[in-house]
Amino acid sequence: MIRHACRKAWMTMHGERLDCSGMDWTNVSETLRQEAVQFVAQLDGHAPGLTSRFPVAAFAALCTRRSLYDHYENLPRKVHTTIARMHRMYGRQTVSTYVKLVLCTLIQQAIEARAADVDSGVADSIILNYQRIMGDFASQSDDYYQLDRPRLPLEKDLAISSGRAIPIGGAWLVEKKTFEMPAPHAVGSVAREAMKRRPFYSARIRLGLVSGQVRTCFVVHTIDRHLRFFNAAQHHAAYLNLAELVLRDRGIEGIYRASWFLDPALEVLSPGLQFLRQIPLEGGAEFQPTGPPWVGGFRDAVEKSATRKQAHADGRYEPWVYSMYWSREDLLRWAADTAALDSAAL
Repeated sequence: MIRHACRKAWMTMHGERLDCSGMDWTNVSETLRQEAVQFVAQLDGHAPGLTSRFPVAAFAALCTRRSLYDHYENLPRKVHTTIARMHRMYGRQTVSTYVKLVLCTLIQQAIEARAADVDSGVADSIILNYQRIMGDFASQSDDYYQLDRPRLPLEKDLAISSGRAIPIGGAWLVEKKTFEMPAPHAVGSVAREAMKRRPFYSARIRLGLVSGQVRTCFVVHTIDRHLRFFNAAQHHAAYLNLAELVLRDRGIEGIYRASWFLDPALEVLSPGLQFLRQIPLEGGAEFQPTGPPWVGGFRDAVEKSATRKQAHADGRYEPWVYSMYWSREDLLRWAADTAALDSAAL
């Protein structure tokens, strides 16, 4: 029942039915095969011996490695050093072709691993992202496929292709992560997050050397390039898809998100964003203030709305990050109730 509700909700975008005809693993897989053949031919023609010196399968395996204590966009250091070496030897254009071939390999491996999972809103969202990644092969410049700057869209593409991050629909994706839940009014979320990125953080968790509660969650992130799908209907569908993922993974204890979007002050200042907090709140999620946002988050909170900007100038608004924890039990109960309502409406 939950799966039916997930697929029905995902298929509704901006109130319109989405044409998903022809969107399946087989079509994507065949397109990938054709693209990969072309990329191999290009590399053999312009950089003979490259794929022997830097085996694609081995590099793709590197891209799938990730600790549950690390951020989904953080690639292993060896990925960056290998690309830097390749760049010195062959140049940016060849690196671009090589990375495209790696993306093809990663997606093909993911499709083979998900061969039986073809009837869900999550699968539909994943396929859409795969198609977008493949469409970028012809439209993006060679610079897009370099890894010499942090937090690039390419890092999200690699994460989605390798399964380190899962698009759940709309403007959102999730990563599976084990971490210390922040305490209310922590000494700045910035300081706490910086601590998490320090070496030996995973060892501290394993040894119990943390002050907060450690949980394994799906952590929700916003995909900037998909902001056209940033709306209440897509948000609702995304959480139904997320419930499907939680149902399949018994190791997930709940859903976590931290953002200035969840600040209750926005209910008055930006009522159009109220859905971001309303759906989880109605489903039993817990919210708590955790600290000020990063510089980029602060800028977005103030500059992207004339109302919030004026309120900040008047001293009536100070951006603040709130964290959300939606337990596994409460999320699945909400999803089951939603599925029952959808079935009754049919």
